[in-house]
Amino acid sequence: MTCVANLAQFRLLNHLVGWDADEVEGLMGLNAANGVQLKTLGDAGHSIDESTLSSFIPPSRLAKTCGKCEWYLVTPCPPQSRLLVRDACEPCWMEPQPGAIAVFQCARAVAVSPHRIAVTDIGANAIYFFTDRGRRQLGQVPFNQPGVISYATWQEWLIVDEQAGVLRRLDMAGVDLGLFPAPLPTDKPNTIDRLAVDQECRVWVAVKQHDGRYKLWWAKQNDSEFKQATLSELRVAFKPNGITLVNDQGFCFKEDSIENSVNCGPCFSWYGRTLEALPTDTLDPLFVEQGQLLSLAIDSGIPRCAWHRVRLDAEMPSGTTVAIAVSTNEEPVPAAQGVAEGEWLGFAAGIPHPVDWQEATLNSDDFLIQQPPGRYLFLRLRLTGDGFQTPNIQRIRLDFPRQTSLNQLPFVYRDNPEAEDFSERFLSLFDAFLENIDNVIERLPALLDTSGVPDAALSWLGRFLDIAMDTAWDAERRRRVLQAAPKLYRMRGTVDGMRTAIHLLFDVDPVIQELPIERPWGAVGGIRLSSGARLFGRSSWRFNIGKSRLSQAPLRSFGNPDRDPFNALAYRFNVLVPLVLNTQSRNRLQQLIDAQKPAHTLVTLRDSNSAFILGTQISLGIDTVFKPFVPSVLDTGEQGIRLGRGTVLSSTRTKSNKGLKLEQGAAVGINSILG
Repeated sequence: MTCVANLAQFRLLNHLVGWDADEVEGLMGLNAANGVQLKTLGDAGHSIDESTLSSFIPPSRLAKTCGKCEWYLVTPCPPQSRLLVRDACEPCWMEPQPGAIAVFQCARAVAVSPHRIAVTDIGANAIYFFTDRGRRQLGQVPFNQPGVISYATWQEWLIVDEQAGVLRRLDMAGVDLGLFPAPLPTDKPNTIDRLAVDQECRVWVAVKQHDGRYKLWWAKQNDSEFKQATLSELRVAFKPNGITLVNDQGFCFKEDSIENSVNCGPCFSWYGRTLEALPTDTLDPLFVEQGQLLSLAIDSGIPRCAWHRVRLDAEMPSGTTVAIAVSTNEEPVPAAQGVAEGEWLGFAAGIPHPVDWQEATLNSDDFLIQQPPGRYLFLRLRLTGDGFQTPNIQRIRLDFPRQTSLNQLPFVYRDNPEAEDFSERFLSLFDAFLENIDNVIERLPALLDTSGVPDAALSWLGRFLDIAMDTAWDAERRRRVLQAAPKLYRMRGTVDGMRTAIHLLFDVDPVIQELPIERPWGAVGGIRLSSGARLFGRSSWRFNIGKSRLSQAPLRSFGNPDRDPFNALAYRFNVLVPLVLNTQSRNRLQQLIDAQKPAHTLVTLRDSNSAFILGTQISLGIDTVFKPFVPSVLDTGEQGIRLGRGTVLSSTRTKSNKGLKLEQGAAVGINSILG
C-alpha cells in the first residue's frame, strides 16, 4: 500500500455536492449526472432534422459496435441486399466474406450486440442472425412485416412489428418474449424510422413526420406509455457517433482517422460506394464552441495549505479540448485584477490576476498543483468544441494537503527548499501510480460480488468459474447461475445436481428416472435362478451353457452371464420435463444435461411433445395429454402401419372417400377410438 504519513483530504466538484460556481458562460449540465458540457444550440423542442438525429442515433441501415470502431451497413433493394462492414483496418465497406453470404431479399434494418448481428428482411419476412462479424449465419426466425430493430442492454432484441403495430421483445436467439409494456406512440408503425436504447435502459423511438423531420419519444422498461422527448434530452442520453450528414444519396462521417483512407470516404452511398463530399450548407452546429466556469473560493480549512493534486473524470471526443487552471490565496475574496485575453476576451477573467493562474496541459486529466501555499483555491474550467461535439466533465477531485512518500524519508532530504520541492514533485509520480494500484486492490472484492457487479461483467466473471453464458440468458438468470455455481459443482453428476441445474435455467421441476433401479428381474417357469436361467426385461434372456437346452437360448461369446441382470439398462437414465420444446430449446437443454451428467452414462430426453401408449409406462403431466385423436388416412407407403400399435380408426368423412380412414400414429384397441 502507499506509504504516506496521513490520509490526504479531498474536495469533489460534481452534480451531487455542487460545482461551487461563481460565473458560468456557455456551459450546461451542472445539475446533470452526465456532467458539465457546452451549451446546445438550435431547436430545443420536439422536432429535429435527419442529420442532427443521425449524429446521435444512426439510421436503421447503419449500426455501430459497442467499444469498437466497426460499422455495419445493409444495402437497399433492388438488387439483392447485402451486409457490409467497415472498421479501423478496412476503410472501405467490405462484405464480411465475399460471396459466402447472400441470403437477404430486401433488408430493412441492422442491429448489433456484443456477440451477434441481427438483420430484418421485409422481403423474406424474417430476422437473420450472424456472428463472427457477419461471416457465419446462426439462423433465421420467421417474422411478418419486421420493422426497425435495436439491441437492448438487458440482453434482448426490440423490434417493431409493423403488421400488429406493436413493439416486441425477443431473446438473443429470436424467441418471442412478448410485448413491450408501453404501446408505440404512433398508429402508423411504418413511420418509426429508428430505434435505440440508451445507457439508462430507456427505449427511444424516432417517428418521421410528413415534412421529413422527426419527433422523439422514450420510455423505460416498466412505463405504461412513451414520453415525448426534446433535443436536449437526446444529446444527454447519447454520445455523438461521428455521423455528420444523412440524406437520400448517402451519409458522411465527421472525419476519418483511418490511414490510407483517401480513396474511401468520408462520404458513402447507401450501397457502400465512396461519394464526393455531400453538401453541408444545411447542417447546423449542435453546440456553442466555447464555455467557461469560474469557481468561488474553495476552502481547505488549513492556513497556508499546500494544495496537492487535481484529477478529472471526463470524456473528451476528438475535436474538443478541456483546459483547467488553478490559483491559491489566503483570502477568500481578493481584489479582482486583470482581464481575459486572446480568444477568451469576451469571458470573465476571474478574481486572481491572469499571471497567477497555473494552467495545466490541454486535455490533462491529472496534474500536480504548483502554487504558493494558501487556504483557498480558485479553479477555472474552459471547454471548447467544433460545434458538433462537446467534452463532458463528470467530476473534479482536489486533493490537499500535499502528502508524498517524502514524509517517510529522513529530514535531511528537506534541508534545501528547492531540493524538497523537486523531491515532492518527483515522488508524487510514483505515489500516483501506487495509488491506482491501491484502488484496484480495494475494489477487487466488489468485482467478485455477483449481486453487485454490472451486467456487462457477468460473462467475464463466469469465465473464472468455467461457465459459458448462453446469450439467451438475461442478466438476472446469469446472476442466479453464478450464485449457484459452488453448489452445482459439488452436486455435479448427481440426480439432485441435474434437477437443480434444469430448474435454475428452465424454471421447471424435471422427473429423472434411473433405469437400472427399475429392472424387472424374475424367474422362468419353475426353474430356480441358481439352476441357470434368469429373466430380465420383456424380450431378452439367455442361459448358462451346460445347464439348458441350446436350441432354446441365444449363444453369446462375450461377457459373464451372471452379470447380465446387472448390465441390463446400466448407466442409462431418462429426463422428463413438462415443457413443449422447440428445436433450439431442446438443443439447449440437451447441452445442459450432457454437461452435468457423468460422462459414461446415456440419457434420453422426453418432453410434452412425446407420445405415449396406454398399457406401458407413462408419465402423467410430462408426456401425456387427453384430447380427441386426429383422423387420418391409411398410409400404404414404405413405412407402413401397425394395427393395434400405431394407427387411429375414425369415422371422419372426406369428399373423396366416405368410408373409414386409418391414420398412422395410434393403436387400435390400445390408445385408439372406434367411431
